[in-house]
Amino acid sequence: MIAVNSNQLEVFCLIARVKSFSKAARLLHLSQPAVSAQIRSLEDHLGVELFERQPQGVELTAAGRVVYRYATQILALWDSMEKHLDSLCGLHNEELLVAASSCLGNYALPCAVYDFGQKHPTAKVRLEIANRQQIIGQLQDNRVQVGIVEGPLEELDGGFKIKEVARDTLVIIAAPQSPWAERQTISLEDLRTEPFILREKGSGVRRAFEQVLADHGLSLEELNITAELGSMDAVKSAVQAGLGLSLSTRLAVKSELRRHSLYALELAGGSVTITHYLVYRTGCYQSAVTRKFIQFITSPGEQIFC
Repeated sequence: MIAVNSNQLEVFCLIARVKSFSKAARLLHLSQPAVSAQIRSLEDHLGVELFERQPQGVELTAAGRVVYRYATQILALWDSMEKHLDSLCGLHNEELLVAASSCLGNYALPCAVYDFGQKHPTAKVRLEIANRQQIIGQLQDNRVQVGIVEGPLEELDGGFKIKEVARDTLVIIAAPQSPWAERQTISLEDLRTEPFILREKGSGVRRAFEQVLADHGLSLEELNITAELGSMDAVKSAVQAGLGLSLSTRLAVKSELRRHSLYALELAGGSVTITHYLVYRTGCYQSAVTRKFIQFITSPGEQIFC
């Protein structure tokens, strides 16, 4: 029996469409070595080479074109089978409440909820936006089944399963008219003298920033904090109006960076990584829609971000 899985076929088909391993890796939010490993495994199982390198990317070999034709049919049949099974396994009209922090929930996860709905049209997912502290409380009190939140998560006990779903970078954001807009980095020393807009207590981004300050022997009290705002959208508006600098994850300002309505600087001394985790309780009943959603979000073959 050939040990080929649907994830390998999905990765293969995406590379065939975009004609690039690196672009496919970015779209899937995987490393390029991980994507290459999926293709090598598929080639080993099938005993053929699927791609040949060209100056502008990769092209399917003759064998690759045959595999692509069948792979698209297999994936379509698989999708049809899953939808049929949904109706048999109780997914019809079930609702799942997912709590997500604002940086991921407002700007990246809506696409995941949409794509999940396309795969499972009878299932319902409701996305609730809250800060890190609120989500942890909701998970502990059983008010939500699934949370997606920034780590680390030392507050949670062994009754929860925690899976990494994304990595992001902490950045300092500036308005186009700011003298910092054309810079690549900013030091903590320079940051101390600039008007600074802060997220509310309980925010995962604020918590990560406080840890960076503590690692350098500093605290929030040493910054020139001019406002404390309770949402990422409010922070963006304040920064765009020229009221000061602030902090964000790169994903949360991706659209603004593309439009040049905000600029991002990394902290001098090295980038700061923020890891997002999927969290759910173990040892209790999970509905069919909960199991399917967890499988979907944690699948390496799925593109979950907008």
